[in-house]
Amino acid sequence: LLNDSNDGNSVDILLEYLDLFTDAFINHVHNGNGNIPTDLITSGKLALATFKAKADDLKKRMLSKNIRIN
Repeated sequence: LLNDSNDGNSVDILLEYLDLFTDAFINHVHNGNGNIPTDLITSGKLALATFKAKADDLKKRMLSKNIRIN
């Protein structure tokens, strides 16, 4: 079981996830009350779009396939 468990890179992946999340959080706006968030164009970044594109893959890579949480 230990040979097939997490390879130790999950911390690096978690840090990448958190960096993308932080950028998306800081560089987004809601154009009107109740509207979904969009990228803050004046920041020069597409941080929210980048986070949305990469988040699922990073979560899958971060989690061990051998451990389930109910």
